[in-house]
Amino acid sequence: MATTTYESLYFSLMEDSHPTTGAIVDFGLDTAHGNEIYKILQKGVRSAEITMDDLQLASCNSSEIRALIKKVTNLDIPVKTVYDALP
Repeated sequence: MATTTYESLYFSLMEDSHPTTGAIVDFGLDTAHGNEIYKILQKGVRSAEITMDDLQLASCNSSEIRALIKKVTNLDIPVKTVYDALP
C-alpha cells in the first residue's frame, strides 16, 4: 500500500526513522537546515502540536512548513523546497 509523503513523514517523526526521499524533498529536509527542521517537526508531532492534517497542508509549501515551525518553537527558520521556484 502506497502512502503519501506527509503520512510517511508523520510516521518517520513518530518512530524516529529516516523519512522517504519524497518526504525529504517535499518538506525541505534536503536543505542546510534539514536536520533542524526534522527535529522541530518531530517535537511538534510527538507533542500533538502538529497533526497529520497539518503536514498534509504544509507538504511542498515552504511558508506553511515555516508556520508549523513557528507554532512549535516561535523561531523563523529558513525553509526552501524545490517547489518554491514553480509558478
